[in-house]
Amino acid sequence: MSNRSQPWSHEKVAELVTSEIVSLVEDDLAALSPFVVALQLFATADGPGSDGQSFWLIAKDEDRVLYWDRVEEEFATYTLFGYTFMVREVSRGVT
Repeated sequence: MSNRSQPWSHEKVAELVTSEIVSLVEDDLAALSPFVVALQLFATADGPGSDGQSFWLIAKDEDRVLYWDRVEEEFATYTLFGYTFMVREVSRGVT
């Protein structure tokens, strides 16, 4: 398990996401593909992910997102109802 207090680099998250995506069966990959976005950090105004460095956006469909949670080290979905959605520019040199 990684050190949960350290932010993950863009490259580390991209490597993980890519390894998971290539393991999807064809039908699942086809269902996910239209919603995939450029990998980026996101945050909500409050609640989980409000630190702006824990949630990595992978896919978005209106107000639902699929993301990698760096703290819990798992993929999860989130509904943005009532939350402010903020995307943060990522410095790819940060580890």
